[in-house]
Amino acid sequence: MKDGAYADTNGDGVVNVGDSIVYNFTVTNTGNVTVSNLTIDDAVIGVTGLAVTPSTLAPGQSGTATATYAITQADIDNGGVHNIATANGTDPNNNPVSDNSNDPTPLDPTSPDYDPTCPTCTFTDLQQTPLIELLKDGAYADTNGDGVVNVGDSIVYNFTVTNTGNVTVSNLTIDDAVIGVTGLVVTPSILAPVQ
Repeated sequence: MKDGAYADTNGDGVVNVGDSIVYNFTVTNTGNVTVSNLTIDDAVIGVTGLAVTPSTLAPGQSGTATATYAITQADIDNGGVHNIATANGTDPNNNPVSDNSNDPTPLDPTSPDYDPTCPTCTFTDLQQTPLIELLKDGAYADTNGDGVVNVGDSIVYNFTVTNTGNVTVSNLTIDDAVIGVTGLVVTPSILAPVQ
């Protein structure tokens, strides 16, 4: 069994790169022989050979392990982390014994986060906060150089778009009805959050 809980590492109330998910693993010997050398592997969160305590379990006994995973931008952009762990051990004859994890509160198949390719995956939801900030300034340009504001002189507008949220934003354009701008492409048109 495995569950994952989001930890707001910097305490700002927003999911950020570098915040954590704390995973708790519980391994139970459901067989009829003692299993030893118990460890856990979880490729998605980069865990290999994580020791279970205790590492030897008689039938009916349980052991635990904990791992902390640092959240990436890709995880936030995906809205969460799906993963599955494998417990590995050996029986009294030194034969391998293993089992994949199950989430104690699995996603309902109707959930938008449900992954049909991994129905028993543990899913930890990461709240997305898409936000952008637009700054605009304008400077008069004396087009004909006579020092007088004339019809046909220009105002040069500079737009600065900043991704102030926690997810990557793409296809950025600017509309400004007063100056007749529609679909002005921002460069670059894809912005990662400000870290």
